[in-house]
Amino acid sequence: MARLSLNCSCGWNFFIPGTTPGHEVTCPSCGQVVRIPGRKPGQSAPQTAGEIALEVNRRQSRVKMIIGAAIAAIIVVAVGAVFFLGGKSEPDEDAKGGDKKGRDLTGLGNSGPGGKSRPNNPFATPPGNSEIDLPPAPPPPPALYSAAQIEEMRHNVFANVWLINMATVISECLRFRNLTSEWAQVQADVANYEAKLKHDLGELSKVGTKVVLEPYLAQGDQIVGFAQRDFTSMKPGEAAQVLNAWVNNWSAGSALEQALVVRDGKKMTIYMEFPEATRELLVLTRHPSLQVPGSPGEGLLAEVVAIPPSLLADVKAAFDALPPGYRSILPPVERKRLDDLTSSRRGSSDDVDWLKSRILAEAVPSFQREAEQIRSQVLALEPKLKENAATDAIFRKNGTKVEARSSRPPRRTSRSRRASAPRPSPRRRSRRSRRVRARPPNSPGNTPGPRGTSTSSYRCWPGAPRTP
Repeated sequence: MARLSLNCSCGWNFFIPGTTPGHEVTCPSCGQVVRIPGRKPGQSAPQTAGEIALEVNRRQSRVKMIIGAAIAAIIVVAVGAVFFLGGKSEPDEDAKGGDKKGRDLTGLGNSGPGGKSRPNNPFATPPGNSEIDLPPAPPPPPALYSAAQIEEMRHNVFANVWLINMATVISECLRFRNLTSEWAQVQADVANYEAKLKHDLGELSKVGTKVVLEPYLAQGDQIVGFAQRDFTSMKPGEAAQVLNAWVNNWSAGSALEQALVVRDGKKMTIYMEFPEATRELLVLTRHPSLQVPGSPGEGLLAEVVAIPPSLLADVKAAFDALPPGYRSILPPVERKRLDDLTSSRRGSSDDVDWLKSRILAEAVPSFQREAEQIRSQVLALEPKLKENAATDAIFRKNGTKVEARSSRPPRRTSRSRRASAPRPSPRRRSRRSRRVRARPPNSPGNTPGPRGTSTSSYRCWPGAPRTP
């Protein structure tokens, strides 16, 4: 018997053998009860297609017999009523024309010997056909993937998990060395591997194949322990050397490697396994950024946790209450550290203590006192500026001192300067206006005049000699 395809309300599609007894089964994904179509409660063994068709045929025959009996009873009553009423009105004609009446009752049955009508059952099963042939079942839909394709997708799922684990270890090595751009690139590769993994799992679920995966590393995980080494008591450079040495000495096998990570503020242990040395894994272990020493910090590697939102809100409110620009007064190192903590909202316990002690307890109160002093000085100077009480001191040669307020003379405009300037006499102005430069007599553009003179003798042109 072929397999039966069942759909659970959780969205899981699975198959069961056709010989499965009972009328309900349990979903392997969520554990809910799924009813088998075509089964009845209490039915111990499944029915075959022939048995189901025979049962349907019997039910249809039973219904047809009931309908035929009812129609026959109606016909008999109608015929009896006709004979009864006709016998009362015309008895002689009824006796003579009995055969004619039997022939006129068309559709009520075939007349037999003696004038008795025999009902005709249109729903009767034709002789020789004891069963009704059912239409053939529709062919099953074609499979989305072949068996080889499904097996290949299963292998790709595990290969992507191996790549995610290896890429996360390499990204943590780069983070300990403060290689920010290289770390971001590897984290993008981790996100790409995770997208491929989700796609393959979705395609396998469509064909009813479920793959069980052990916990694995993910994007954003921070390793605080690896290979039985506690990174919280080590410097970032030492932790980077441990991870780099492990990647360089890595080889495929069934050995498990333990990693203690922090994910969403919670610690968890991940066991990694690399049974195959795929081409992508070999390329990843030879990442060029692993040869860059970087600039790791000198402090101990602390555990990174989420900074309390209330602490970040207090820091933001304190700087918002100050006049603009006080945040830039911080030293460059502290300003960068504060910007990184407020943007990432994650840090170590030392970072949390630094925000409380250095920023909120020292820097912000000193900024507030300085702003208050400047505000009080401005308020004290405003009345003096309005009074304009500035005085000048003059020391004489004899040693005496004279204090007085100097007054600035009013500014003269161009119109007032022109009005106050002395005007030249008319004669001098006319003589000055007659000093013109005449062109040579033979210069182009001059027309000859009487006595060898030119009509433009007193016209000005550049470079002309002065005339008396």
